[in-house]
Amino acid sequence: MRRGPALEVRLLGPLEVRLGGEQVQIQGPRPRALLAVLALSASRPVATDTLFDRVWGDDLPGDVRGSLYACVRRLRAVLGDDAISNDSGRYTLHAEPDAVDALRFTRLLDQARIAPPADEQRLVREALALWRGTPFDEPLSDWLNLVETRRLTDRHLAAVQHRIDADLAEGRHAEVVAELQELTATHPLREPLWARLLIALDKVGRPAEALDAYERIRVRLADELGIDPSPELRELHAALLAGTPVVPASAGTPAVVVPQQLPASISGFTGRSTVLRLLDKHLAEAGGPDHQLEILALHGLGGIGKTTLALHWAHQVRGEFPDGQLFVDLRGFGPGEPLSPATALDILLCGLGVPGNQIPADIDGRSSMFRSLLAGRRVLLVLDNARGAEQVRPLLPGSGSVVLVTSRGQLRGLAAREGARRIAVDTLSEAEAEALLLSRLGDLHAPGSAADLSELARACGYLPLALVIAAERAARQATGGLHSVVAELRDERDRLAALDAGDDETTNLRAVFSWSYQALDADTARMFRLLGLPPGTDISAPAAAALAGTSLSKARGLLDRLVDRSLIDQRAGGRFQLHDHVRAYAAELAEAHDGEDERRAAIVRLFDWLVHSTAAAKRALNLDPPLVPSDAYECDIEPMAFADSAQAAAWRDAEMGTLIAAVYAATVAGHHQATYRLVQAVWSPGGRAAPADEMLRLTTLAVDAARAAGEVQAEAHVSNLLGLAHRQLADFGTGHTHFEHALALFEHSKHERGQIAALANLCANCVRRGQHAEAADYAQRSLALARRTGNSRELTTPLNHLAYAYLATHRYDEAAEACLQAIEIHRQLARHDEEVSVLDTLGLVRLAQGRPDDAAECFQPALQYFVEAGNRWAEGAVLVNVGRAQLALGHPDRARAAWEQAVHIFDEVRAGDEPEFSRTELVQLLADLPPAAAAQR
Repeated sequence: MRRGPALEVRLLGPLEVRLGGEQVQIQGPRPRALLAVLALSASRPVATDTLFDRVWGDDLPGDVRGSLYACVRRLRAVLGDDAISNDSGRYTLHAEPDAVDALRFTRLLDQARIAPPADEQRLVREALALWRGTPFDEPLSDWLNLVETRRLTDRHLAAVQHRIDADLAEGRHAEVVAELQELTATHPLREPLWARLLIALDKVGRPAEALDAYERIRVRLADELGIDPSPELRELHAALLAGTPVVPASAGTPAVVVPQQLPASISGFTGRSTVLRLLDKHLAEAGGPDHQLEILALHGLGGIGKTTLALHWAHQVRGEFPDGQLFVDLRGFGPGEPLSPATALDILLCGLGVPGNQIPADIDGRSSMFRSLLAGRRVLLVLDNARGAEQVRPLLPGSGSVVLVTSRGQLRGLAAREGARRIAVDTLSEAEAEALLLSRLGDLHAPGSAADLSELARACGYLPLALVIAAERAARQATGGLHSVVAELRDERDRLAALDAGDDETTNLRAVFSWSYQALDADTARMFRLLGLPPGTDISAPAAAALAGTSLSKARGLLDRLVDRSLIDQRAGGRFQLHDHVRAYAAELAEAHDGEDERRAAIVRLFDWLVHSTAAAKRALNLDPPLVPSDAYECDIEPMAFADSAQAAAWRDAEMGTLIAAVYAATVAGHHQATYRLVQAVWSPGGRAAPADEMLRLTTLAVDAARAAGEVQAEAHVSNLLGLAHRQLADFGTGHTHFEHALALFEHSKHERGQIAALANLCANCVRRGQHAEAADYAQRSLALARRTGNSRELTTPLNHLAYAYLATHRYDEAAEACLQAIEIHRQLARHDEEVSVLDTLGLVRLAQGRPDDAAECFQPALQYFVEAGNRWAEGAVLVNVGRAQLALGHPDRARAAWEQAVHIFDEVRAGDEPEFSRTELVQLLADLPPAAAAQR
């Protein structure tokens, strides 16, 4: 179609229209409303029924179609005949989306959500520059003035909050105080703004005013809505009273908890007085929260006791850090890859109470959030076993905190750039070494064995780990004790001479480890060697049984013998862990004594066991299992079996670290089939398996592996997962591309269930992007395929998706019919858990149809089910809908009760403000209740 002069529509303020750069006037409220509605869908068709609803609402004229045609004629007379086209009852305004300020505003904010930090603030500020005031700024229609004005205003305020967070993080507290005072006056019930006002006032030295501001919002919420302030505001108030303010993170993130993450210190700690005094001196010089960041770095040989020393000191001074202590093992040296800074930040942010779905996807965003959360706080952060400065830098907080790093490297770069105070940790003195031995030997040390004690300490090179192992060896001697161990050392002096080398920690300890290894029987020795092969930091007994190709009962016996010999440690939850030096020694032995085929077979057995066990867990959790190979196990190793969903969930949580590490190990080893199967095992649509950015890396590896293996169907499955990973990061465009690729591969391999899944994801993607007509098309295609399979259960998901698409496009009767069909199938299959989700959808449809009594009947069983299942988040979400139904029934008091309960639940589960639910929106719903309802309180 021929285009006329460029059309520009400005909606973020008084409605303005420009044609070819010249401002033009549109006369009449209805034509202006029609233009605004069409502009909000610029270049996309809008159905006639939708226009009726959005322009006239309940105030329909007798001849609504004639009124619509008249408005279109008046617009064409000003804008040109080709400005608005009509195709089968669907009208399109021909304007570039970016020529409509509201659409450009939304696009910029959407891009900011997934942009690198360097671009994020630029995009937010560019969007905010488009804002000219209240959208439309005149009475046009209920939909425009109530629904769209609120939506755009909420996005504007969220963007303002985001920009203010950046200002606060950069120390511009005074500049934002006046702005926040004006914003809280204009939006008196928007709690996130009050939280930022409290912080800004306190930062500029006005804590009394901050406390007064809290009291104003507390009283207003109590008097007008009958609810308490949000958990974030309450915690800010408590912190202000205590003189230790808590900084809110980015918009929607709850207030920080006080972490207490230090692992237990070792009993019987001896020596290190010089280093401890030096650490105390540096701490005293570090000052309080307003001082610069202090970084203390302990460096030295592996096995020298850096971690033990760090934890001992950290427990001694923990009282100096009222805002908490954080700990993370960076796994810089040991088997497998070091912990990535992004994953370490994910762990730290979770430890500070940030919900997983609110953690930024990129490392810079996580670093920024971490610094903001710790700004003005006094926290001790222990970063254990760092690989180097580049691993540590993204984890450094701002001023006021103290960071204690341990590393085998000297961290010279951290000292040069960040001013870290490096402290070398050397071997123990002779007296300290003997004291350590004495603390471990206890009664085994006879009064006349001072010479043996001295000789043993010297032979161990005064290395703490070697001393501990030697003491444990002496404690296990049936006769002779200390003297016997010293005699054994003399017999092995060629090997023990390595203990004095000082450069190679593995060589230093190999002889010491051999004392325990040589005492093992053949089966236990083999188990020990194989334990050096798997990735991850620990292993369960069933996994060890699969690794060794033996029964679970026999594996437990072998592991118990290894624990008894102090070669492995038994941890909580029945898991077993090797010290990294011991693991390296075991791997060396496996390479020396077990052939390549046997080592590979052991790892493949473990990988297969993980895949099959995760499939069983997903079945117990009612999740779709991953692809499971049909071939039987070569050994009589059974995968895990689960009595209930709780047991399955606990197992998956415990094994998740091993599963993720196994993916990377399989990739490095070129086990393509294991790589993509393991990624499918890791994927958890029902829970947070791993940070979203890590899931993106894992699924990318899976697609590459399936492609390298030439497995078309497997590539289709993991391409589908890759699309989901992009969607989790709000990258809907890239996600759409991968879903389409998965669909094409499924079609090529004639895999109908796969096609249904890919079409369902394409449908959901379109719903998230507001492309409801396209969503309905994908849902219809998915439904047609599901009917062809003859499996009635396959019909329910596309029917529910279709209902949502119809609901969004005001095709209420068709939406209801789709819901009723899905509900009937669920009832035939006795799938009550899935039926209630569709009932919730049907309730929304009934509300839209103006049948609130039927809606309430739909919401009630859904609410009861989630209450009985203990799903608090879903319970709160249904209560929001219950309140809407009660309000429509003319019971504002019941609506208030439902919404107040929902607020309480969401505060309890720390839901915050997120796409699926917004506490701010719910507070506004309460505020919008008729005054009579408030007066009844």
